[in-house]
Amino acid sequence: MATFFGDNMKKILFLVGCVLIVVLIYFVNTNKKVIYFEISDNVIIGDKSVKYLSRKNRLEDYIYYKNTNNYRLIDTYNDIINNKDITYKNNKYTINNLFIKSKYIVLNIGHNDLMYMTKSSLEPFDYLDSFVSEYEGILKSIRDITKENIIVIFDYNTNDKYKDYLYNKMKLICNKYKTNLVYKNDLLDLIKDFTKNEK
Repeated sequence: MATFFGDNMKKILFLVGCVLIVVLIYFVNTNKKVIYFEISDNVIIGDKSVKYLSRKNRLEDYIYYKNTNNYRLIDTYNDIINNKDITYKNNKYTINNLFIKSKYIVLNIGHNDLMYMTKSSLEPFDYLDSFVSEYEGILKSIRDITKENIIVIFDYNTNDKYKDYLYNKMKLICNKYKTNLVYKNDLLDLIKDFTKNEK
């Protein structure tokens, strides 16, 4: 009789323990706040996304790093390789540490490179190939550091006959590194989708 009750009590305690673990995991992962990190050599584009995350009580911090004038892709690549120090709102970080901590890494870079396309000695399509190759180096470097969401903004002022070519080339490298390529106006919808899927 004692063994019967003892065995049942062990089973009950085991089941209660399992339920508590599941509940704990649920609460740890539900409504987990995130860091949104944007690197841009243009204007800030994450305002709507950041406000959305904030309204949903999902935003831990928003860090925006604006490159200096005439910054090129190679400069961003060197910042990553050299693990550049970044100061934002009086807080100091290293760029690689931000990649590790951030749930969303938004790249709005490359505009300055494309401004020089007409001045280059390279043929336009060769220049675009070189551009994509440099961008790939950046994506590989970030993906080596983190498995989180990398979002590449495609918002370039190029001649229409080059835009499709560039987009298709960028799409290939983004797929290769499991990165999202979106137009600026689609960024908010992508963040909303991510947030819904993380629940």
